[in-house]
Amino acid sequence: MPGLPLQTVAVNVSTAAPYRVALLSPDSLLPEKSVTGKVMVYDRWNNPVTTPANVTIQTIGDMKVNGLANAILTTDANGSSPFTLTSGKIGGSHYIYATLDGVPQAQQLPDTKTLTTLAPLWKSSNLNAMYMLLAGSDRGNRWSYFTEQSNEADIVLSSSDKALAVTTLLTHPDRILAAALRISQNGQIYDGSDVSLNTKDGNLIYDLGNR
Repeated sequence: MPGLPLQTVAVNVSTAAPYRVALLSPDSLLPEKSVTGKVMVYDRWNNPVTTPANVTIQTIGDMKVNGLANAILTTDANGSSPFTLTSGKIGGSHYIYATLDGVPQAQQLPDTKTLTTLAPLWKSSNLNAMYMLLAGSDRGNRWSYFTEQSNEADIVLSSSDKALAVTTLLTHPDRILAAALRISQNGQIYDGSDVSLNTKDGNLIYDLGNR
């Protein structure tokens, strides 16, 4: 008011009841690997709730949250709670579904997220044949942009004792010359024209013909 000194009054605005759930995590991961994420809980006006809220997370598919198919998380004073997602061996799309525990369905806004388990482009261990890796991307996947397989060429070279070489120059299989001879581990020499290396169900198959 005119003539009165300026006064400042602190106002504490409390959040409303939990209403909306949001799942935050990467969209993809490799088989039998883990990624971290978090769940956020907001009121109707999109304010993160400050009082603890329980969130039930259910998984559909070959995916677990904190090692379980279903888990209950409790948010902190910032309205969030971290979790760990672990994929199984099965590739493809899997789903996680988050709801407010103990809140009627009509009084909340749940969240659903689709995660993709990526099948690796090649095997890097337990290979039964010598092979050359055709990486097919910039500098043998040494850089991380535009790829889910960053630095994969280096990983293969360091972990597989069967890799002969790595190249990023892809070529048509018909232009790769077949081996003329094959030498066994006992020093025996065979005709190499009937030797083939193919892929089946993500595995390398080494066919020696009749031998």
